[in-house]
Amino acid sequence: MVTLARLERCCDKIAENVKTFRPDYIVSIESGGWYIGHLLEKKLQLPHYSITVKRSINLQKLYRIFPERLRIIPSIVQGLLFHCKDPMLQARLPTLTESALKGKNVLLVDDAVHSGKTFFVAIEYLQSIGVGCIKTATVSNVFDNPVVDYYCYSGMYFFPWSRPSYEYPTYLSLRKNLEDQTVIAL
Repeated sequence: MVTLARLERCCDKIAENVKTFRPDYIVSIESGGWYIGHLLEKKLQLPHYSITVKRSINLQKLYRIFPERLRIIPSIVQGLLFHCKDPMLQARLPTLTESALKGKNVLLVDDAVHSGKTFFVAIEYLQSIGVGCIKTATVSNVFDNPVVDYYCYSGMYFFPWSRPSYEYPTYLSLRKNLEDQTVIAL
């Protein structure tokens, strides 16, 4: 499990390593990459924006059908669909932000990379709006995917925003406070 404290140390390491790249902006992929983007925003003193890239998988009805002790079945189905379905860009940046990123160095951030498909969709989008150079960072590079430039751990991990994590309630509270601060700052 990657705890909030381990995330902090990981982002320290990534922040140190990306200094030679000299990013102008951070773009995170919702939802897992948002908190990492926030930590890097503070450590690197850079503007941070988020985009949404998701696979269209909705198994809520299936989870409700199965009793608690058999919920592993929809989890397996979800895992298979995750690797079969291609992700799609679902939320772009505002037009003014897209204009600001033209020709700039962008650090693209997510929590974990499996196949790299989510990064590929995000990279394609950033290239389409004219971003200069893109480097990628993640906490967990599950299969040592070469699309990742900076990472802390190999393998699969639970994160504080994963429901099974004991830090999930703390993370939700922390995220709400950070989002409220962002709204006030705007």
